[in-house]
Amino acid sequence: MIELFVRCDDVTDDTPALAAVAGAMHDLAVPCAWACIPSRLTAAAVDRLAAVPGSSVHQHGWTHQRIGADGVDTEDELPGYPDRASQRTAIVRGRQAMLELVGRRAPHVLDLDTFTPPRHRYTRDTLAILHELGVKRLSAGVYHDLPSRLIYAVARPFGVVSLGGRGISAHDRPCTAGVPSLGPVEISVSVNVDLDRRGRPREVDVDALLAEIESAARRTSTVGLMLHHDTYAGRPDRADALRRLLDAAARRWSIVDLRTLG
Repeated sequence: MIELFVRCDDVTDDTPALAAVAGAMHDLAVPCAWACIPSRLTAAAVDRLAAVPGSSVHQHGWTHQRIGADGVDTEDELPGYPDRASQRTAIVRGRQAMLELVGRRAPHVLDLDTFTPPRHRYTRDTLAILHELGVKRLSAGVYHDLPSRLIYAVARPFGVVSLGGRGISAHDRPCTAGVPSLGPVEISVSVNVDLDRRGRPREVDVDALLAEIESAARRTSTVGLMLHHDTYAGRPDRADALRRLLDAAARRWSIVDLRTLG
């Protein structure tokens, strides 16, 4: 029996799109892990999510920005820091911001044990910092196609965390690269519900996504679904498709709280 979990990324403010996705979780009683950008997170968004049973709120970087010399924001943040000290400062600032805002308004949803790196990109320093801070769970992304599995198998023993811009997943295993002992357990998402692999919006095709879940379940007993709430802005048809997907998934599999995994 596989276990599914749902993670919704890039939460900042309380918007109609966030309300649509949160409403689906509430009505279907689906637990959701909300990955929040601390530098932009508002009290209104926290209050919205805290009212949804099964919600947990965790850190998604600090700013989720990385501005290059050309002025383009690649959004992957963590690899852009020049050294471990500056990256640690940013992660700690985000952690403190989460503690002060979420911990004050809705401590029951605050999950300091989980960390999602922006765009799933991080460094060996990131893992060492999270280990130092006592973070237990790294939630990034994992692909189960044959080329990805081969790359993971070759790179992991050498402590490589990224190769050619692609993360090297340790899904369902403790992270070891750059960590003196066993680091956070990686519990990553396998199915991107609303974006394609290039980060472009995709239609929420219920049958196709159920097939993706089934395919991932042949490789792992823990399958994560990733959502981006902003793709539902002004699209009630997408929100309806999301509801149908979650309802169908809940009838086939157990959807669990990310905080219970790892």
